[in-house]
Amino acid sequence: MLATPHVNNLCVGVLTDTTNYELKAGVILHEMDHIFYKEQAKEQQNKLEKFFLNNPSIYSRYAYEYIDEALATAIGNGWASKQITGSLKTGPWYANDYIDGFAKALYPMVEDYLNHGKGIDSIFVSKSISLFEKSFPRATTDYTLLFLNVSIYNESEGNAEELYIKLGNKFKLFQVTIDALSEKENVEKLKTKKGTQLIVLAGESNKYINDLKKIFPRLKNIKIKPNAILSFVDENQRPIIILIPEKLETVDALIKVMKEKRYFDPNKIVQN
Repeated sequence: MLATPHVNNLCVGVLTDTTNYELKAGVILHEMDHIFYKEQAKEQQNKLEKFFLNNPSIYSRYAYEYIDEALATAIGNGWASKQITGSLKTGPWYANDYIDGFAKALYPMVEDYLNHGKGIDSIFVSKSISLFEKSFPRATTDYTLLFLNVSIYNESEGNAEELYIKLGNKFKLFQVTIDALSEKENVEKLKTKKGTQLIVLAGESNKYINDLKKIFPRLKNIKIKPNAILSFVDENQRPIIILIPEKLETVDALIKVMKEKRYFDPNKIVQN
């Protein structure tokens, strides 16, 4: 069973292979919702983005990353099911814990807005961020979530592809940039760029540690050793992850540790 959006068209391959009409309607409406979300006027999309990104909560960026899929799930897998059967569908609505949980948390508000013909506004956004925080209090320390949108800083551009592959073997990567610390402007970029900042200090890259201690005061009294994983949230509420393998070829071991731990401890900086 498949329904996929292509710009403002929907290709549906569900009409002949099942008589589960509830499921059919849910899949179709779910994918239609993605189209409606993406086809909003640019002014509305910009307004929605500002509602999320201007919210002071550290959870706002994560709620924003999942809001499209969560709304489609709440409507297609929740509301549509209830319209057809008279009750909400039990069991999972989506095969992803964040999307499934967020969609179910949003559902009462989504239903209320639909019943009253209301569009998404600042109140909806503010409440959705609070619901995400309540549903996933550990999200801000979840490596699997942090790497969806990540800026990576490496010693040079030459091994960027290798590093990308190694990280992508363990984590889902969605939006990724890789910059070389050897370029001075990239060190400056590290000070203000939003989202997760991943720094890999291998071999000669250790010469950048003093620069990092100036950028991140929390590192001032930390003794940085090889084969270490450092993770913390800085004063600008950005997740900062620093990997220090003895050489880039051995960074796999540190990536594996993060995958196995999944969460970092917010009460300490050195995680291993």
